[in-house]
Amino acid sequence: MSSAIVTDLPPEILALLSPEMVSALDMLTLPVLIATTLLLSIPFALAGYWVARKRGLSVRYWTLLGLALGPLVLPFLLFAKKKA
Repeated sequence: MSSAIVTDLPPEILALLSPEMVSALDMLTLPVLIATTLLLSIPFALAGYWVARKRGLSVRYWTLLGLALGPLVLPFLLFAKKKA
């Protein structure tokens, strides 16, 4: 069973890959996706933590939101107001 990433390769490159290599690429797809997502989200979680702490907002909330949403959290964080 081939994933879309492997089958989207050009035919001349696909011809060079053995079936074992194709299955290895299939097994690596999900862990690489998870690792990439975490590596991209961690800086935004740290940015959420830093800005929330500076503005007196809920640090835990904005850090978790930064981890979950990545760069989408920054505009919301910059317009957030401290509760009275």
